[in-house]
Amino acid sequence: MINKIEQYRESKAVNYSLLSSLQKDPRQAKQMLNGIERKVSKGQIEGSVLDTLCFERSTFFDKFDIIKTSISDKLIPIAQACIDAESLDEDFIVQECRKEGYQPRWSDDAVKKNVVPKIKPYYNAALASKYKIIIDESMYTTFSYAAEILQTHPFTSKFFKEQNINGVEVKFQVPVYWTERIISKDLTFNKEVDFKGLIDIQVIDHHTKEILNIDLKKNRKGDGEDSFYYWNYFLQASMYYNGALYNAPNGYTVLNSLYIYSNMEDFSRPRLYGVGNDTLQAGKTGGWKKTGSEYIKGYHDLVYDLYWHMDNDRWDYTKEEYLNNGIKITDKLTTANPFIK
Repeated sequence: MINKIEQYRESKAVNYSLLSSLQKDPRQAKQMLNGIERKVSKGQIEGSVLDTLCFERSTFFDKFDIIKTSISDKLIPIAQACIDAESLDEDFIVQECRKEGYQPRWSDDAVKKNVVPKIKPYYNAALASKYKIIIDESMYTTFSYAAEILQTHPFTSKFFKEQNINGVEVKFQVPVYWTERIISKDLTFNKEVDFKGLIDIQVIDHHTKEILNIDLKKNRKGDGEDSFYYWNYFLQASMYYNGALYNAPNGYTVLNSLYIYSNMEDFSRPRLYGVGNDTLQAGKTGGWKKTGSEYIKGYHDLVYDLYWHMDNDRWDYTKEEYLNNGIKITDKLTTANPFIK
């Protein structure tokens, strides 16, 4: 499995993360294309911890080291800067604290006195671990509990045991590769594009000849449905659906994707969302929000945008803003009463 995942990461094909970054900020997509790694957030680390405990538990301690001394979230980027620089120089720490806005009222001496002792154990553990990710005991305990719930809950347990029993196959971390011809709506772009995706769970029922893609997410607030749209997971759902369809054996049907949310406010109550037909299609070819007139691009639209940015090497604004001399039109209000039919 590890070799497959390493090969997946080395592939230069277009993936969900690249297109989602492009939609939020073209500069982020440019960094990804250039191989510039962004700072990993605590939320991303938490997601990786949960994924590994659920899907690759035997490799957990190859990836992570647990330290007993924890530090506050606000100190993590400062400690990480020290780790990257391999330095606990006090003046450097003061500089990083100012950059992160940590305790702005403290004098330089107060920063040196209070911050260095707090981050030193974390710093030493990180250097000793070399390429591993450092987490504290609290995070490990929290997400071990979350993984246990997912593996035993009546709604989710059947998806969290990798197996092939009685004609039903459950596989973890499945890389898929496929090619699609992308034609822009204005017909100015027509190109064969290579894609890739890494599906958390794939269930193949060889009796009914049905394939189901499942993705695991975590969320802090709400039930997860809002974050599905905020983080553009509809793009991912549509891409993975089409990737599975491209790779499906003859005669097999791909079902609409399923998303499982593990809520950090209440792990005991995971939520499951099946992606609707319209949302799945809009994730591919674009669509409109039901609550207004805002158009949301599908991944075909975004591929066209991606190649426009690459061909023109312009990344500070969206394609539309460049083509409209920097102006972005906003028109989200209406004079028509939507409650009157």
